[in-house]
Amino acid sequence: VPASPPGMPRLCVLAGPSLSELTPITANSDQVVEIRSDAFEGRVAAYIEGFADASGKVSDSAYFKKRPSVTWSIQVQGEWSRF
Repeated sequence: VPASPPGMPRLCVLAGPSLSELTPITANSDQVVEIRSDAFEGRVAAYIEGFADASGKVSDSAYFKKRPSVTWSIQVQGEWSRF
């Protein structure tokens, strides 16, 4: 898969237990990010077709080969402790 052209804007995918604790996560990696706070405990995964990482390399994911009509998916699994 070719790299994105230099100077092109890139999407930054962040996750965390609060706005002040967001950290970059790796899209299309099949790795989940654990999130824990007083209100929520769970995990997040992100898949974005054609996503370019910080170096500009576009990753290919088997996720999209199984789901040809899907171009992105943000998956959250967990449990709310309080509302």
